[in-house]
Amino acid sequence: HVNYAPWCPHCLQASALMRKHALVTGESPSVPTISADFCFMKGRDAEAGDRIPVLVMRDSQTRALFSHACAGKSTSTEGYASWLVEKCVEDIDSIQKDVHLKTDQEPAMLAFQARIQQARKSKTISTNSPKGDHQANGRAEKGVQVFENLARRMRLAVEGHLGIRLLHK
Repeated sequence: HVNYAPWCPHCLQASALMRKHALVTGESPSVPTISADFCFMKGRDAEAGDRIPVLVMRDSQTRALFSHACAGKSTSTEGYASWLVEKCVEDIDSIQKDVHLKTDQEPAMLAFQARIQQARKSKTISTNSPKGDHQANGRAEKGVQVFENLARRMRLAVEGHLGIRLLHK
């Protein structure tokens, strides 16, 4: 067959997706999942240490994408943490009521989940991809990819329109 089918062993093998990622224990298809992860943006000429952390979230039902540039990756020690949690709660509440909040098991992401659960009035169920299996949170990875592509396109469009090259400082 031509169309990819996730249940087909031939499609899985041909696509090098031998390990099918099923729902995480406790995750329900009737409750939307908000997948979240950090990415790091940098300009073309930026030094390796000049990368800006960005928290990216993506909703499984609406496919809405949210992103927030941060001063750091931790949601418990930096001064921006309360602002970030507040904005993320606003984002989630603007599109969903009860949700699964899915992240990897990095300490910063586990702290983020706990802070969101505390701040939201609606039910927020934490789910996590297995340790070391970054592809198991594919929706978050795809959200990061979409965000990075959008950011690059916008930068290139602005540069083209203004006839200048933007520098990252």
